[in-house]
Amino acid sequence: MSLWTPLNVIQDDADDEVDDTRELQIEEALKLYQHAIKLHAQGAAYFKETTDAYETLFKSEIFRYNESPTGAEEGTLPIQELDATDDEHDDLGEGLMSTVAGSHAVADSSPSTLSQILHLSHKNRGQLELDRLQHSLANSAEIDEDPEARKLRIEGTLEKALLHFAEALRQDESDIELWRRTARVATALGKQRIARLCLESALTYRHESALSTNPGLSMSIEQTLAREQLDQLSHGLMDLPSEVGMPIGRAMNKRLPQLLKDSVDPYPLLPSTSEIVPAESFNPLGPTMTRYPVECATRTWAGLGKALLEHLDKQQGVHSDTSAPAGVSIVLPGGENEQGDGNAPVSPPRQTQGAARSGSKTSDKATAPSGDGNQQTENSLDEPSTANTEAQRPASPEPEPEPSSKGGTAEPQDVTPAPSKKRTPSAAGLPETADSGRVRSKRIRAREAATEVATGDDKPATESSKQGDVKSQDCAAADDQLFGILAQFLKDFEVETTGDLSSLRAGLSGSSEAMDADIQPQTERSSLNTAVGDLYAALQSWNKEKQKALVDETGPRATFRLGGALPPATDRLAVFVEHAGASGRTETRPKETLIDHGLPRLVRDINRERLHVTAAAIAWLLKLLSFKTEQSQSESSKGDSPVRRTSSYLRHRWPEPLKEAVMEVLDRVDSLIFKRLRHATERVMDWFEGRGQGTDEPLLPPATLQTMHLLQTIFELHLDCYSNPSIATDKTIVKDRIHRWASLMDRLAYVLFHCKIGEADDNTLTFRYLWATALASALSEEDPRAYTVQCMNHLKRFMQNAGNPVVELPNNATMPEVSISAAAREISKLESHDYFLEIFQDPPLEPILIIERLEPVLDQQAIGVVEGSEDLDAGASTDAPETRNDVAVVPQDGSVLGRVMTAIQFLKERSTSLRVYLWMILSDAYEAIDYSTKVLSCNLRCIEVIVAELKSSFHLTKDTDERTIHLLRWLRIINNLLSKTITIAINYPTAFECIDEEHLKTSMASIAFLACLSHTASLFEDQVRVGRFSPAEVTGHVTAKLRLLATNKLRELQMRTWLMLYTLIREGFVQILNASKMSSEHLSGYLSALHRTTGLRSFCDVSNHTLLKILPTELGRLGTEQIYELELQQVLFDLYGFKFGPNSAWIEDHGCHAQTSDRRGVTSILGTFLHLVKKASLKDLSKPEYKSAIDKIREGLAPVKLPKQAIRNMRVMNEFLKSSIHPRDLYQSIKGVFDIPSVQVAPEASKVAKTGWYYFVGETALLRFRSQKRSGPGSRDDLSTAAQFLKYHLENNMDSWKAWYRLAQTYDSILEEEILWSADKINSGREELNGLQRTAIHCYTMAVAGLGRALELSAAAIELSSDLYSEFGMRIYASTRAPFDMDVFRLESRFNALSGSEVYERLPHPPLSEFSAWKFACILFARALIGKPEHWMNHFMRGKCLWKMYNHPDNVGGSDGPIVGYMDVTNCFVRAIETLPERKSEKQDPVFEPHYKLVSIVNKLVGYGHINVVQANRILEITPYVKKANPASDKQSWKGFMLQVLEILRGADKANWHHRMTARMAHLLYDDDEEELSAAQAARRELTKQIFTKTMSILVWKPEPGRHFVYTSRYTIFFAGLLLQLDDKASLEALLKRVRKKSSEFYEHPKVWAELSEAYIQLLRRSGDIRHGQDEVVFKSMLYENMQAGATKVHEWCHKPTTTHPILDILREAIDLKKLNSNLIKPYIFEELIADTFATLYERVLPKLLAAEFASKTEANRELMKVDNLLGMQLDGACDEIPSTIPTLELTLPGTIRHRPKTITRREILRKAEIAVIRVGLPPAITIVTKQPAETDHDHDDDGDGDGDDGVDDGDERNGRSPSLSRAPSPET
Repeated sequence: MSLWTPLNVIQDDADDEVDDTRELQIEEALKLYQHAIKLHAQGAAYFKETTDAYETLFKSEIFRYNESPTGAEEGTLPIQELDATDDEHDDLGEGLMSTVAGSHAVADSSPSTLSQILHLSHKNRGQLELDRLQHSLANSAEIDEDPEARKLRIEGTLEKALLHFAEALRQDESDIELWRRTARVATALGKQRIARLCLESALTYRHESALSTNPGLSMSIEQTLAREQLDQLSHGLMDLPSEVGMPIGRAMNKRLPQLLKDSVDPYPLLPSTSEIVPAESFNPLGPTMTRYPVECATRTWAGLGKALLEHLDKQQGVHSDTSAPAGVSIVLPGGENEQGDGNAPVSPPRQTQGAARSGSKTSDKATAPSGDGNQQTENSLDEPSTANTEAQRPASPEPEPEPSSKGGTAEPQDVTPAPSKKRTPSAAGLPETADSGRVRSKRIRAREAATEVATGDDKPATESSKQGDVKSQDCAAADDQLFGILAQFLKDFEVETTGDLSSLRAGLSGSSEAMDADIQPQTERSSLNTAVGDLYAALQSWNKEKQKALVDETGPRATFRLGGALPPATDRLAVFVEHAGASGRTETRPKETLIDHGLPRLVRDINRERLHVTAAAIAWLLKLLSFKTEQSQSESSKGDSPVRRTSSYLRHRWPEPLKEAVMEVLDRVDSLIFKRLRHATERVMDWFEGRGQGTDEPLLPPATLQTMHLLQTIFELHLDCYSNPSIATDKTIVKDRIHRWASLMDRLAYVLFHCKIGEADDNTLTFRYLWATALASALSEEDPRAYTVQCMNHLKRFMQNAGNPVVELPNNATMPEVSISAAAREISKLESHDYFLEIFQDPPLEPILIIERLEPVLDQQAIGVVEGSEDLDAGASTDAPETRNDVAVVPQDGSVLGRVMTAIQFLKERSTSLRVYLWMILSDAYEAIDYSTKVLSCNLRCIEVIVAELKSSFHLTKDTDERTIHLLRWLRIINNLLSKTITIAINYPTAFECIDEEHLKTSMASIAFLACLSHTASLFEDQVRVGRFSPAEVTGHVTAKLRLLATNKLRELQMRTWLMLYTLIREGFVQILNASKMSSEHLSGYLSALHRTTGLRSFCDVSNHTLLKILPTELGRLGTEQIYELELQQVLFDLYGFKFGPNSAWIEDHGCHAQTSDRRGVTSILGTFLHLVKKASLKDLSKPEYKSAIDKIREGLAPVKLPKQAIRNMRVMNEFLKSSIHPRDLYQSIKGVFDIPSVQVAPEASKVAKTGWYYFVGETALLRFRSQKRSGPGSRDDLSTAAQFLKYHLENNMDSWKAWYRLAQTYDSILEEEILWSADKINSGREELNGLQRTAIHCYTMAVAGLGRALELSAAAIELSSDLYSEFGMRIYASTRAPFDMDVFRLESRFNALSGSEVYERLPHPPLSEFSAWKFACILFARALIGKPEHWMNHFMRGKCLWKMYNHPDNVGGSDGPIVGYMDVTNCFVRAIETLPERKSEKQDPVFEPHYKLVSIVNKLVGYGHINVVQANRILEITPYVKKANPASDKQSWKGFMLQVLEILRGADKANWHHRMTARMAHLLYDDDEEELSAAQAARRELTKQIFTKTMSILVWKPEPGRHFVYTSRYTIFFAGLLLQLDDKASLEALLKRVRKKSSEFYEHPKVWAELSEAYIQLLRRSGDIRHGQDEVVFKSMLYENMQAGATKVHEWCHKPTTTHPILDILREAIDLKKLNSNLIKPYIFEELIADTFATLYERVLPKLLAAEFASKTEANRELMKVDNLLGMQLDGACDEIPSTIPTLELTLPGTIRHRPKTITRREILRKAEIAVIRVGLPPAITIVTKQPAETDHDHDDDGDGDGDDGVDDGDERNGRSPSLSRAPSPET
């Protein structure tokens, strides 16, 4: 038959046969595939059948199709060739690029195409290989296999799986999960390139296919996991991958969620590369491999756990290392690593001081061969950990160069990391080296140097050391003083001392271990020494755990543990349950502390097997938890069966850091261990179910028993994690884990109960399981508490039947002991649950109900507990429960007392933290009802409980590290408790009213214990400062900033304990000792010593500057401010940097940060500041140091926010100061009964005012202004400040007479400043001046009234009151005299202006009269003489007032004569002269006022005729100046006598200040002979000697503000009259001009100007004989036209340059005088003068001008009448203008029409006068010739006014008259 087929023939049946065969083969293969996956899904029991099914499947015909890969059978493609060359790598990569989601489960979907069958078949076949491998690894403990064979088997299995995965990916490129699995298998085989290619393909596929359709599409979960794997792989290769696309780039910036991190590794139990590829041949970048060291800070189990946790934390970052193939190499301090393979790096030994203290000693004790027990302990943890490698999770930390190890034959290739990742030795935690050798640390060298010094090796000290020694000596002296005072106080109070300074210093020379060697728990001194040693050791080596314990412990519901605010009410029950779950001191036998027993062996195993960090952590954890079966030393030689089982969890006591590490590692790997133990449980159940039905109880295999113990241990640890409040974790997750582990343990318990354990084992595991199950049942909401109680009762019976065993679990706080007594305690806890549930119910109870329930439980005295029973607050007993002697009997009748006693019994067995928590709840309840005293008591009880805990043997017998951590935690809680307690004790006066003597003593002892303990930190810092010790070594990622924070916390604790101790001692003087024995000086010395002790160490400002704030207050309360002034100055410097006063040189710099001046802080030191500042003089207060301090205080107190009461007082005060002056108020103030209504300001709001600050600032500003020497007007800011602050003070205290007095002085000074330099306000601002006077008088009135109510006055106050009366009197007297003139007392203008006459039809009260005012002033001056009887001014002013009263018309008395007699007046001045101060030197000017006043008054009395000359001479004998004059014998000689006396007085006035004597002499010379020119000349001569100068300058001294302007005006008017009388025009003119120019120098300046102007006008009239009314005489009857014509001619004459006339000069001066007036006064007198002068000039000059003009015209006519001229005129025709008649004065033309005559007004006259005096150059005369009608006359413009009308108004022109005018220009034109 032909073998070829023609192409043009269609074969129809060929395709049908092929298609049928292919479909049948695919269907047959599909059936085989489904059978295989069903067997695969049934688990490990059907692995063999599944393998056979897959072999049958791969023999199908479909795997021979062209679509299927050639050579796909197993072994046809060697896995070694996959990574041989780059070309082969690329060929394989072409078939491996894809991505879609997949799953770990066996694919059970039915494939519908050939490619799907091929894909799923290879994928599931490879998965089967990996499942078999994982199953074998999980059961490797039961397989005895050679390690080399095991490695070959694993490698072969992985190669098979990789081949099948590769073929599956060739069929379907979209399986992203398969790409990830392939990469993980390649990583395990060391094929890093294949792994990277697979991961990049997974990321590339979706990006290229979906990005075009949906650019914003983010990666799927599988791609995210692949991205994380790629990052980890690249990080291990030290080569970051290139960015594939933007979506991937964005994903790199996102942290992987926590829930997905466990899914990054698809095969977490898959072996790492180190188990497959030899270490010397594996390297991601070359033939060698780099190992990554894990360095431990300490050589302890805890140190290794923390180091592994740190590396596990790196996996949680952006670049974790779970898929990298490298293992870890653990490096222990001490250089004792023994590496099995010689490739692990060995770090030089690093011995830290902390390790030397807490690790080396205990480690040496534990590891030294000291007996069988120790040897067995070593063996119990030294078993190889070969069963732990299944749980490996490969990781690749940062590569570092590996140094060669001891005896190593292969040296790995060094890998140089990137520069950015290079770590310095300090950053890596390695010691510094020099010349490739290790050097000792500075701290060790310093310690050795200190040891040499202690042994007597003296060495020369450096300069810095000498300075440090000096400061240390000062600190030591301050400490001695402080502790000496404390010891004396405690001795006086009979309080047992807990230690002294010498013991604290001695504790620094040794470690806490030395003191723990021979501990005596019953003595407090040993407990203090132990605590001191622990704290000192902690300070030497600080780490993260200690930082967390002291400063920043956080976690779920950690608020209570922080010692601050309690948790919310909804969480308090949960916190109570957590703390109630932890029992108290139940340990009966001490356990050996686990430090490093068996640690080197475990490290060698991990390093030898190159475990991943996760696997290493699991191995570390299982090593601690695994239960080992051992033989005793005596029985092992005989070959008997094992007799002893033990584990570190049961045998040793774990230090607190170790337990925390165990819980953290267990939290990380819980899911992995659970999977392992679940498989182990399934195997146990398979074994138990597969035993024979008829057999007896089988013997439990040791391996199964070990699994049960391990599972039970983990179950118990989760219970402890949930119930222990000190473990911060998510309780919800832990609760779920408890249920999972409980269900797993329940299955094994069934086996345990039905099998024999063996003769060597007891029922320990059973007891533990029953107890844990009972506790777990309490976590279920479905199980009631009654069920748990039944479980515990059943357990008690079961244990009684077993012989009362005791199972101790030293590392489980929730169930530390499994025994009958422990079960009884747990039952008591459950039964008392209802009692406490009522307290913590939701919604919470009222505070009163909480107090009623908690106080009887915590304070047994409230219910009368039998004396001798155990006191809860004194700490629980340290004996076992069986040995305790409980006296109190708990009633079981269910009564209230019975419930309380049950709760008390329950609390006795609980932990200290629970009792502290309940005390804090009680304190919070008392705080809610604002019962601060009980809050203080509860907080002190809390502290007593904690201190009792620190002194208990339970605490002292703990491991050193654990004890230190607990100590720091308690100190943190105490520190926060003291913060609130000190605030109450200091700020509440009744804080100790509920604290009895016994409570006070116990609290004093506890706080003294804490004060001594906290002082350890200061002593340690002193040693560091002088170089005897190096600074504390900081480890465990604690930065210097955090270490400083811890140091500050210890300093705060030290400060608060000493301050709390002070408050207790202060109260002790009142309660324990007699109050009269309280030594203020000793208490002040205590505070001063504390300040110096802390100040020298630069932390006296800690705790928010509490010491610095209360020290001034306490010194003031104790009355020792005078003694400790330097201390107060030091306090102010420490607080705000104030450095002033004479003792400022002694102030030391304590390194305090100056506070910002806030109101609250400044208020606290305000009293002290004022106490110091008030001692400075006013001059010193202006110095910069004082001024800056005052300004800073003012800045801190501003702005002033006034309370409502102060605002009301302010309004009342302002209204009062604006009101009128009622005479009744003045006289009532003298009696002290006057007051204005005010309200009391709250004490809290008036704190600043009570200190006197406002008064001080106001007074200082006032006195500073008044003390300045001013020569002109200046700034008044000081006065404004004074008024403002004095008002602030008065708003809070209206009865302060001193403040009213200073405020009155302030307004007096403002008034004085207004009138001292200028008279403008006197002349134009009288209302403002009256307001200032009124305000000042009101202030004086209130001051006098307040002074009258004052009970006792000091000498300074009496002197000040005298000044008050004197100045008040002067104010009243000055207001009655010019320039004020009683305006302030008048009412008409004031009230009418404010409210109108309709409202006030009558005055509200009668105004004060002049006589009453002077009388009131006399009373005031008389009061002033009481305080200062020798003050001459008071006598002088009183005499002036009496003299005014004497001359007043109201001075009319009855039959006894007038009210005031002349003797009353003269006696005052005589007394004033007698009390004048003596002159200290000849240069000092004498006081003339009383002498002159006496002379002046006597002269007036003689003039009045009231006394004769003889009486006058007798009165004047008192003044020495009279003795130099010739006495007068009669009245005729009296004037000469007076002139002599006044001349003598004026001659004695060398400075020429006293102008009154000169003025008096002038009046004496002039008054009697006013008409005589000689008298006027004599008076003028006297005045020009001193008062008036040649230039008419006026020299008047200013004796009284404003009064000198009055004298100036009087003298000027008087002097002007003299000049007028003497016709001294020049002087009067100069004086006139000066008065007009200096308007601000004259009182009533317009009046003075008017007087002088009138005098000058009189002088002008007199000189020109110008009569009044001359204008009326001249122009009244004259026609206007004639006046115009005459004025014109006068103007022409006046304007001639040669014209001179005295009247014209007077006219000019009159016009200038009017201009000078400038409307100051009405210009009538000036206009009258001008009009009269012009009229006089017109009258005198015009006739002469007309006569001259007429004469000239007559002569001209004569010439014209000559024949020759007449003939010439006829010939020329020029005779038309020859006048027909001779002109006369009458210029009216006949025949003119007359109109109403125009009157001549004053205004017209003034205009003509002004034109006359204006000198204007005249132009040439212009003659205007106009042709007129023949019948009109030809008149000339002779009036000279320029209008051409000749005196006729403008109407003439309209009538046809148009005269020809020759006119000159005028100013108007």
